[in-house]
Amino acid sequence: MNDYKTESRDVRLDNAKAALILLVVIGHTIEPVMGSSGVDAALYVFIYSFHMPMFALLSGFFSSQDMSWASFKKTVLRLVPPYLIFQSSLILLAGTCNPEKWADFSLLKPYYAMWYLISLLTWRALLPFFSKFRFPILVSVFLALLCGYFPNIDRYLSLSRTFVLLPFFLLGFFAKQKNLRKLLFIIPPSVGITLLALGCFCAVYYRWVDARWLWHADGYALMGYEGWLGAVFRLLSLSVALVLGLSFLSLVPRSESALTRIGRQTLYVYLLHFLAIRILFDLGFYSKMTGPLALGVLVPLGVLMWMALSHDRVLKAADPFVNPISTLAKLYKSNARPRHEELRPLLEIQKTSPVSSRGA
Repeated sequence: MNDYKTESRDVRLDNAKAALILLVVIGHTIEPVMGSSGVDAALYVFIYSFHMPMFALLSGFFSSQDMSWASFKKTVLRLVPPYLIFQSSLILLAGTCNPEKWADFSLLKPYYAMWYLISLLTWRALLPFFSKFRFPILVSVFLALLCGYFPNIDRYLSLSRTFVLLPFFLLGFFAKQKNLRKLLFIIPPSVGITLLALGCFCAVYYRWVDARWLWHADGYALMGYEGWLGAVFRLLSLSVALVLGLSFLSLVPRSESALTRIGRQTLYVYLLHFLAIRILFDLGFYSKMTGPLALGVLVPLGVLMWMALSHDRVLKAADPFVNPISTLAKLYKSNARPRHEELRPLLEIQKTSPVSSRGA
């Protein structure tokens, strides 16, 4: 997903990606039962208040500085094939279990978690355009607020989420480009843990807030706000995401550990975990998860899923589906040996034959 050189990577950011993908998995694991109790609603609101904006920020940080067509083409080949594979698989699973909803599915309307790949590709395509602005982040914030007033903007090609979270992607990208990565850790740990605790308290108090404000997927009118309040609420949600997200980064471990390895393989976990959740849902697992005690099962399940899907054997088995182009290239390279390599055995035989030793 990025061309950032390993030797110059900041271990803290890899650790942050690992922790954030854990929150992603837990958030999606508990979502089917969200609202059955105040506890799961509060946990869901807390996670969704900042985890995907921060993922967008880190994706921007790890994006290549090369804005050439060749670099963008690599991004297309990196993201589009796995999107088509997993989007089609999820549609097939959902459509088979809900035949009446076949008409609602489309490759151009990302199914649930697949939106991030489309947004990531669009952000990468917009980088050359926004790099020409004097204040690109301010422009992107204006577009994030403005897009909510378009009644037809929704989940088609992930347009709403793309523009709403674009400021975070640009913030991460320009933080690296301007060598300002220290800004990502500007909040001291003591302040960070205090702000996160305050965020938990607010999540409990506002646990029944409309989750669509945290999904960033719909326009204001659909959520019942057609005037200036829509933009105010969106700006508030983005501000909260930034404060809590930077507070979260302040607590990330600084040393290399098992988290670091997971943080460098988050695309695998991201794509595989929702496929697993979809299968569990279709098997009726979630119909048995009711009440506050369900969290006692689902949260540990999310942690186990996070650990299992980042295991080396799982990564190796999933590689042809997550990186199909790379897998085909390696397969072709291994089968297409140079001509002189193919002729070498024949040349060795000729050198050692009696006829060749006497000459013609």
